[in-house]
Amino acid sequence: RDNILFGHFFRYAIDFYTEFTQKQKSTSRRRRLANVFNAYNTPSSTALKVEKGGAALSPPSSEMEMEIAHARSPAVGQEDASQLLKRKISIYNLEDALSMASLYESEVGVLIYNPSKDKFVAYCNKGRILERNKLVGIIKTLAYDLRHLYPGQFNSDGTEFALPLGWGHSPPITKEQRLLQRYDSKSSAPILQFGSTFKHSTSPEIIAMPMPQSNHLSCFHNWVVNQGVICPSYSNGIFDKEIDDIQWKDLIPQVVWRGGDDDYLPHLQNLRKPDFDMDIGNKFKMNSKESMSTASIEAMRTIYDQLVPRWKGVVLTAEAERDANRSGGRTIPWANIKFTTTLLDGKLQHTSELKPYTQFQEHGIPAIGEEMSIKTHAQYKYHIDLGGSDGTSWTGTLRKLVLPGLLFHHETPTKNYIHEMMKPWVHYVPIKSDLTNLKEMYEWAETHQEEAQEISERATSLAKRFGTRDGFQSTFNTLYEQPLGEVVNAYQPLADNSWEHIINKHDSSLVPLVKCGGHDQDEPCEVLSRKQPDSQSPNANMKKEANKTMALASSSTTQERDDSLMQVFENNLDRRAIVVDAKVEFRSMRDEAVKLFHSWSNIRLEVESTGHPWCSLYRDNYVCTGDRYKKVLRQTPLFDHSFSFNAFPPNSTIYIEGNSWMGQLIATVTCNSNVDQTWMLSGKADNSMYVRINESNITVVSIINHHMQVHPERIVAMLRDLSIVPDIVVRGTMNDEMFPNHNFKPKVQSEAMIPQQKALAKDHERVFISAFPKVPYIDWSGRRLPTNCEADFTNCKEKAKGHTCLPGPVNSFAQDLTKAMLSVMK
Repeated sequence: RDNILFGHFFRYAIDFYTEFTQKQKSTSRRRRLANVFNAYNTPSSTALKVEKGGAALSPPSSEMEMEIAHARSPAVGQEDASQLLKRKISIYNLEDALSMASLYESEVGVLIYNPSKDKFVAYCNKGRILERNKLVGIIKTLAYDLRHLYPGQFNSDGTEFALPLGWGHSPPITKEQRLLQRYDSKSSAPILQFGSTFKHSTSPEIIAMPMPQSNHLSCFHNWVVNQGVICPSYSNGIFDKEIDDIQWKDLIPQVVWRGGDDDYLPHLQNLRKPDFDMDIGNKFKMNSKESMSTASIEAMRTIYDQLVPRWKGVVLTAEAERDANRSGGRTIPWANIKFTTTLLDGKLQHTSELKPYTQFQEHGIPAIGEEMSIKTHAQYKYHIDLGGSDGTSWTGTLRKLVLPGLLFHHETPTKNYIHEMMKPWVHYVPIKSDLTNLKEMYEWAETHQEEAQEISERATSLAKRFGTRDGFQSTFNTLYEQPLGEVVNAYQPLADNSWEHIINKHDSSLVPLVKCGGHDQDEPCEVLSRKQPDSQSPNANMKKEANKTMALASSSTTQERDDSLMQVFENNLDRRAIVVDAKVEFRSMRDEAVKLFHSWSNIRLEVESTGHPWCSLYRDNYVCTGDRYKKVLRQTPLFDHSFSFNAFPPNSTIYIEGNSWMGQLIATVTCNSNVDQTWMLSGKADNSMYVRINESNITVVSIINHHMQVHPERIVAMLRDLSIVPDIVVRGTMNDEMFPNHNFKPKVQSEAMIPQQKALAKDHERVFISAFPKVPYIDWSGRRLPTNCEADFTNCKEKAKGHTCLPGPVNSFAQDLTKAMLSVMK
């Protein structure tokens, strides 16, 4: 492969040299050659490095001026969207589609239309299937849209159809080399990738589609369902009328970015985040804060090439702030790139509250930034959309196109569907993946204000056009209906009607996951599990299956039973489950807790000194220490065991879902029950649990926080895999802004998320009532836990905003929940 790549490189290098030495002025030819260099300079071609550090080539300054002059042409940027994409999809059949999907380990499958059943079925490779809930949503959308956009194709009189599709955040990166070696591009089936894909795909044709989010794929689906109605995310969701009056001349001349400390193409790039102890730590013993800051910045500069792009931006900001300080306040820092949040233990947390970031901050590396609203962002002249784990920024790019400032677009090996509408030097200024030309482009913009403003205005016009009926119609046609139509037309049905035989031939490697009709928007999909009751009475049959499972469990070894349970949890939740001893096995403790509490043993001694039992299921941010906490505990009645899980009728099965405040109630009840086995469904850092009491055959399944990420139909499939029919379903999102009857506001809460959360809550209720129609359903949402003893590493703070201490006053609230459950069941 390296020899082939070198041959291509050498041939294009000669073309490149010849063209510039002969001063040919074909702009399109230069663009194509520059794209070739950029393509072979991505990390997938590690044998070739055009520049040190692997940065993409930028055009010579003279060519850049020509590009800018071309951008200023009135005709540019006004093309009809349908003219922007020209693809040639190869003819393919079912065998091609199934073979293509088999090249990938996960997050690529095949959607097959069965005309005899008039159903769409999604098949995936056996093994660990990631983000299954996302796939269910995509299939439900595609089934409806394909059926209504192409009614002549998808009906009982039609033919079979097969389409490979991907649903991961990133393109199928890990298999790209295998594709080049194993598949003939002339016969490859296309893949519709509902996420980011490669800019320079080879084989097969991987087409970027809208991401499965409410402000992307759902908007295109809404256009089909409501026959030309623009969803709020485009009509007004990304546009703030308050920023329309902001003038270019009044903008702050600074490159600004705020966002999360995410990874960057982890399967493709060998880049990392800095480690404070290893990279800075105690290396420097300085006499002044200024010298310490200077030494820290120099240390970060030495590892600059190793860092992910967002941390590269922090280094550039540190240098910019240092230079501005040295100017005596005559200038402001040209860069302002900082983190506001990071994902830790599955929870979005503020960087200002986490030790590693505060350490960097104290040593002159400005890693922590204040949160900015869209209106505040609009006050700045320059923006950058730094790529995250999939190499792109998704909604961030679209939002920044709208702003009155200029977008510096981060060029990476990947792209989103929206990038098909954007052109360099027309709608944005391109920035290399390693940001080595960011300052140069900033200085260019500062000295070319007229050109920079025109690019910004073109970008804003493009983004606002998406919010008009004509503009979204054009976008829908080009970025959604056109690729769907191309693959429908490229598919070649099998003449001998042997397609079912071909699927059966792949049965050893493929498994059906979801079946959808797509006739009606509210028609539910069926999430397929390995155990399907075939009687008309699903609840009764599943109870029989449960009895069989329990009989099998009693005759199986503990290891066999545990292995079986672990497989069910992994397949349905995409997370590795572990068994913990609720009495003795402590959970993981973060640095902040260690600094305050020293050890779990210290906490246990303080709790038990008050007469309350200790339980190792409690998380570090649920516990407290100190004199006030002990005083509160002594005033708190012990948990009444008549409301433990042991008090439930024999053979009870209980399903509970909610946020982490609900998790506190369930942990409290579990810790005060005599249980035989407790599973943490996502390791020791999680709240979700599977609890067993063998003697009375009681099972409790609690899905905490993941219920907002996992599709409810998938949870139903997990319960069926466990042969569980709940005797009661409890749902409760507590202490949450999405419910108006209290004034609590979470630290990280987007107003735009609240309607989605409410809709998802309704969707969960509908799915569970449909799956278990005779099971009582308790809605515990909107309630508040006590606010007089806050945890989150505090000494039982009196005015709580976060979680409450466990054990503590929450005992009575946990008893209230089980009391309500018992009254309904009895």
